[in-house]
Amino acid sequence: MARQAPHNLPAVYAALTTDSFLGAVAGARLGDSQALTAMVNLLAPAIRAYCQTRLRYVEIDDLVQDVLIDAIAALPRFTGSDEMFRKYVYAIASNKIIDIYRDARRSREISTSPADLPDRPDATNPTPEDAALGHENRRHLAALIEHAKLSPAERQVIALRSRGLALVEIAQQLDKSAVYVRVASHRAMRKLRSTHDRRS
Repeated sequence: MARQAPHNLPAVYAALTTDSFLGAVAGARLGDSQALTAMVNLLAPAIRAYCQTRLRYVEIDDLVQDVLIDAIAALPRFTGSDEMFRKYVYAIASNKIIDIYRDARRSREISTSPADLPDRPDATNPTPEDAALGHENRRHLAALIEHAKLSPAERQVIALRSRGLALVEIAQQLDKSAVYVRVASHRAMRKLRSTHDRRS
């Protein structure tokens, strides 16, 4: 009899308890590329939902991608049952979330909410972000950007912020929402601070 998803679980989680998922895991472990794709397609929304409930105000695209990459890499050496693999992937996600919280505690300058970002750099009362964007640190900022692996969107936002544009103005110029720009700015500054700490 085919395994049915429990009725009390959200659909994205329940999908990982069905025979379809277990069959995809079994096939992926044997090197079936189509089964691997099916497994990832079922895992991705569940891992995204799992991370979103535990990390507020954090852009999780990279985190979900990292979890999936680690899960795929673990398949050849995973010795548990196909059913246990689901719990193993959740453990990967949980460990990465713990690392994020641990890193945040280490660096008190890291803002946990994009809403904490000022709309426009304030020359009279500069924050650490403002100082990084200031004219006297432009060369240092350029060097950090080269090493921080910013996405093209993040580079655009930082470049416009360094010219003194408000987040709303940047959103208008890039034809993006203010929330998109605020999150991109937050994410970019987090990468820049992390790069600065490593190079210090």
